[in-house]
Amino acid sequence: MAATPHGSAVPASPSAAAPPVSPPSVAAAAVGRPLVDAVTCRTGCRGLATATAGSVVRLTGDGAESASSIVFLGRRGRGDDVVAAAHAVGPAAAEALLPAGAHGGPVRLVTLDGRRSARSARRIAVRRAVRPGRAFEARVATRKADVDTAWDAAS
Repeated sequence: MAATPHGSAVPASPSAAAPPVSPPSVAAAAVGRPLVDAVTCRTGCRGLATATAGSVVRLTGDGAESASSIVFLGRRGRGDDVVAAAHAVGPAAAEALLPAGAHGGPVRLVTLDGRRSARSARRIAVRRAVRPGRAFEARVATRKADVDTAWDAAS
């Protein structure tokens, strides 16, 4: 072996000295991928996690602001998936109108460059809208009753 100027032996080939390169991990592949943390109904709702067609649904999470569309996945398989245009509403949030025909279930974000989030762990429920004239609203204003003792029941 020939000596180097520093007095050490010439190293073996790079492939013999370096460990083999492992395939990319799932975590490394997910870098830059949007992530859905929460799914909430904002307007036209029947609950915080229950929407109707035409409701505004908000998704929050890493990269949500770069979403171009939101996919309402419904049940397993692609047959009932419905796509809606997304609009950024904050640094980590996007909203979309829930399209008619969408089913409840997990959701997915899709960015302009085609990156897709994983299916959300959180789900949105979809119910029919209440027909006009059939809605019922109530609230408790107070738990106290006033009694007028000056009034005579006999008169």
